[in-house]
Amino acid sequence: MEEVFDKIKEHANKAKDSAVQVTKTVIEKTNNIVNQTKLKFSISETESKIKDIYTEIGKSVYENYKSTGEVIDDMEEKFAKIDAMTEEVNELKEQLYQLKENVKCPKCGAYNHSDDVYCSKCGERIYNVNSDDTDSYDDDEVVIINEHKATSHTASCKLNLKKSEGRKRMYQVWSNFLNPGQIAMLGIVVTFLLTFLALKHPFSFLPSDHGREFAVNGGLSRGKLRGVGLVIVICFLIGSVLFLPLGAEYVIYAILLVCIMLSGYLDDASETPWSDYKKGAIDLVISIVTVITFVNYNSTTIYFGSMSLTIPKVVYIILGIILIWISINVTNCSDGVDGLCASLSCVVIFAFSMIFHDVLGSFTVANYLFVAALLAYLYFNTSPSSMLMGDAGSRALGFYIAILAMQSRHPFLYLLMAGVMIVDGGIGLVKVFLLRFLKIAILKNTRTPLHDHVRLKYKWSDSQVVIRFVILQILLAVIAYLIAA
Repeated sequence: MEEVFDKIKEHANKAKDSAVQVTKTVIEKTNNIVNQTKLKFSISETESKIKDIYTEIGKSVYENYKSTGEVIDDMEEKFAKIDAMTEEVNELKEQLYQLKENVKCPKCGAYNHSDDVYCSKCGERIYNVNSDDTDSYDDDEVVIINEHKATSHTASCKLNLKKSEGRKRMYQVWSNFLNPGQIAMLGIVVTFLLTFLALKHPFSFLPSDHGREFAVNGGLSRGKLRGVGLVIVICFLIGSVLFLPLGAEYVIYAILLVCIMLSGYLDDASETPWSDYKKGAIDLVISIVTVITFVNYNSTTIYFGSMSLTIPKVVYIILGIILIWISINVTNCSDGVDGLCASLSCVVIFAFSMIFHDVLGSFTVANYLFVAALLAYLYFNTSPSSMLMGDAGSRALGFYIAILAMQSRHPFLYLLMAGVMIVDGGIGLVKVFLLRFLKIAILKNTRTPLHDHVRLKYKWSDSQVVIRFVILQILLAVIAYLIAA
């Protein structure tokens, strides 16, 4: 019994140390980031030297062959240099990922996020929970299997966090029978069916649309179910609980997602639309909490292709708030044509998973679950639609996309990844801002959002708007991929 208490005390002390580490000062974290950047440059420089030696070897062998017809055998010196530099690169990478608090797969050596249960590359289990201790502890213990002792029961503790056992319980159950890919596929199917059935038999309290006379064909929406974004978000979160190994950071974002969804739903259900200032204040509060959460769990280093830049925490918080606010509102403005907002969001979310799957970790599977829920909704929202996601859905989607932009570490690529929604809804926001606060009128002959302009002036049908806008968004996603590659 005394040993148990000693072990509990030991783990409690480790958890305390981890908590203290998380709350280090800005200066200490900045130094850590600087060290990461230095290591990255060293790795890049050494790998470049290795490539130069490879080129030199190939040139020497070829020139000797052309002149003598023989192959050079005396390459020991160059081979030794390559071996030494390769070892140096491996050591530098080890140091880098230790700074990032990532976990190395015992099977293939790939590095994964510390919250991951299985290796994203080979599917090997990368942490074990000591089954002998689970009855004695309230919190889960994330441990790393030593690469030299992969067969041992557990190795030294890498990260201790106070996480409820229930957060991973379902995922652990699935993991006993299925590999990560199969769990993800099951999650996609279940989330789709759950959303479809929930929309097939919608809640009686969902409001009806009053019609939007200011929009092109806005009167056609009168009487349709509105605010079904509530159903979409709930089904997505149920899928997350069932099929994702939830970490504390993800749980916080999920709670904030519910908050932004409810703000939109209450607006949808209100007889009198909420004022822009009221919704703006809500957006500001949620944005602040979101960005503070992000910088508490992640570095403020961002990337432009292969280039990196470390932004001071205060500056990052300000830019992050702007990003979230813009994403929420431009996505909301794009929801004016049957199928448009959901279709564009599917492209954007899926593109983030395809381009940044190594960085996003568990968010990659979460994205697939969200897309599955949106596809179920699109079954009912294609023109002519029978229901509308409302602000409950569009605001939640914008919020989620902003989180993906930050998690990808390429936030400026959001301008391409969601370019169509930015242009479609953003121009109207700029017009309103300039006119309301600066008394400047621009684009007087351009109706906003742009989906109304092309329907009114160029007589595009709803289907034409959706298909053409989606094509443009796919092309922008391809460009983003080329930049990030």
